[in-house]
Amino acid sequence: MVTIETVDNDYNEYEGLSASVFDIDLLRSYYSPGNLQLGKIKTTAKLIADQYLRFCSLENRDVTSKWNEHTVKLTEVLCQWLHPFAGRWIWTPDEYQQTQSQWKLQQKYKACAIEIFRAVKQIMAYMYPEFDNIDTQYVLESIAIYMLPDDPWCTKQSSELALEIFESYSTILDVESNGKLILTDTLRPTFKSAKHRDVSAAGRKSTSREHELKTGFDIDADETWTTQKPESASLLHFVLANVEERFISENWSIIVPSVLVIIDEADPSFKARGCLILEVLISRCNRGMVLATGLAPVFWDACMSCLSYLPLSSSAVTTEQSLKLLDKAYTALFMLADIRSRDTKSRTVTFSSTAVQDQAVDQRKAERERARYLSTVLVDGIYNGLRLCSEQVMITNLLVAKLGAAATQMGVYFVPNLQEVMSILVNNLSEPFGYVYPPLLLTTLDTVDIVMRETAPRGLRYRFLLLKGLTRCWKQICEGESSLNSVREHLRSTAGKLRSLCDQLEDNDYDTAVEALIQMESVYKQLLR
Repeated sequence: MVTIETVDNDYNEYEGLSASVFDIDLLRSYYSPGNLQLGKIKTTAKLIADQYLRFCSLENRDVTSKWNEHTVKLTEVLCQWLHPFAGRWIWTPDEYQQTQSQWKLQQKYKACAIEIFRAVKQIMAYMYPEFDNIDTQYVLESIAIYMLPDDPWCTKQSSELALEIFESYSTILDVESNGKLILTDTLRPTFKSAKHRDVSAAGRKSTSREHELKTGFDIDADETWTTQKPESASLLHFVLANVEERFISENWSIIVPSVLVIIDEADPSFKARGCLILEVLISRCNRGMVLATGLAPVFWDACMSCLSYLPLSSSAVTTEQSLKLLDKAYTALFMLADIRSRDTKSRTVTFSSTAVQDQAVDQRKAERERARYLSTVLVDGIYNGLRLCSEQVMITNLLVAKLGAAATQMGVYFVPNLQEVMSILVNNLSEPFGYVYPPLLLTTLDTVDIVMRETAPRGLRYRFLLLKGLTRCWKQICEGESSLNSVREHLRSTAGKLRSLCDQLEDNDYDTAVEALIQMESVYKQLLR
């Protein structure tokens, strides 16, 4: 039988840490503010993992009740270590010395987290199936905040370990029952100031003007949830991604203000996470709930404000931050446009029901309304972004891709935007040094295909402008490197689709223009025939 004494003797090889493993208060002190001892944490986690791995291999694993109690306390300590330390986490490194120092500390913590997860994994295997004394809510929280590899405290390996533990013990951890406790006991106190000016306490759109008499919060305050509990946004994302529609309906008044507070956060990295959470919320709840509570315009305004976070010389937003935020914000706006297009202005909703049925609405009217909302996104978001960031190819690439996504949703209602859009696309194709960044050429060609498909035959009035862009791009890359082969193939494909659409219209003028180009320069023959 394994006892505390025999286990204690086996710890001697770990340089005197044997005694510390049994001193829970000492272990907690390793992770106290101002006394962060990551070296000792990492070594102790390895020790625990190795020892419990040995326990699991023994045929007779009966141990004293005192040791079981100690195992429960060890689990709590390990879970405490898994919660990111307080402070402002760096999502992307920069040239500032303070940032570089913080970044190095975060890398050390990430390495520690992997060892901690290995220890948790072995303890869970050792205790299975008896988890009566384990705080499953705390264990679930500690695992959940590592499900998104993009978080600054995560690595791919730690996320995989977290997912493995969650999937192995999902029945015991039970997201449905613990999710309610996480919302009320953990997230609600964290977002205790999450009272959005446009949302009532019941989770509906507020018509009160009481908020105008209150003093706003200090955006530069040090003691905010982003520094004290930066993992809160990831925890909310996990809960919403793993619960049923009924759970969201029943806890709507807690969820909505929290999501809006995250989106309204000044840090673009947290804003991007807020938009992602909103996307999950919309996809998991009944969309009629968003309409019935009148919150669709509130969500819309919150996401529209994110479109101005561009990497301009006058702002502190980096290209990487902007790319992540814009991608999530546009995705959420496209979803909201579809929801708002079906608004019948009815505000009847029963929170206790299993689902709120989608409101019936005329399909054609819904398509027109969706196009109207998306036109706002085009003008205030995509066009503006392309104009301000014309020299930044990565931002341009993202915005052109979103242009294609908007055309897909708008269909024939995209036609009024053709003049502006065709000018943008042809300019991209005609750029003399466009071959330096092939992804933008490929994205532009994808968008050209979408626009031609969705707006035909009306869009073909720009066929000669498109032909100009395709031939200019072809001439610039026809003798380029082999890495441009994918662009060449796409150019041929797009030119073929344009020719096919013109043939359906029996357009002799287009055929004449093609023949004239080929006779002028034979290099166009491979593109246009």
